[in-house]
Amino acid sequence: MVRKESFTLIELLVVVSIVVLISAMVLISYRQGERELTLYSEADKLVSIIRTAQADALTGSILDSLRPEHYGICFSEDGYVLFAENDDDCAFSSADDNNFLIQEFSLESGISLIDYPSTIVFSAPEASVKRGNGGCSDLTTPVQIVLFQSATNKQVSIEVNNQGKIEIIK
Repeated sequence: MVRKESFTLIELLVVVSIVVLISAMVLISYRQGERELTLYSEADKLVSIIRTAQADALTGSILDSLRPEHYGICFSEDGYVLFAENDDDCAFSSADDNNFLIQEFSLESGISLIDYPSTIVFSAPEASVKRGNGGCSDLTTPVQIVLFQSATNKQVSIEVNNQGKIEIIK
């Protein structure tokens, strides 16, 4: 009797279960990486907007035929607003003769700001950094803005110092 060499059912089941386990681990790792990428992408976007306010203050950009004295970002838990102003309160509540709404931004779903100043303002023409919390004061110590992602329980900090240096701290 000639015996053929072949795989048994148990051997096939073991190989299939190993392939399924490896595939599941790769998929979980991919989704985790995708979520982290969303958090870091949101941090990069916020840094870019802060730098835009800083650059507008340095160049003295004109809005509605006026040259605002301050350009800033007003923060809330679920987003932020890029604005310009001519009064010295370093705050933005709504657009009027002294406050100009440039653009509103919402955070991605699942990402929130958990530690942030009410506003960061750059004053024209030297782009000096000010902090607004019920008034306008020069920034003497670095300020941190913390983005938190609930799905991964991770956070990323953005630091702005009194010289205007903006960096992401992971």
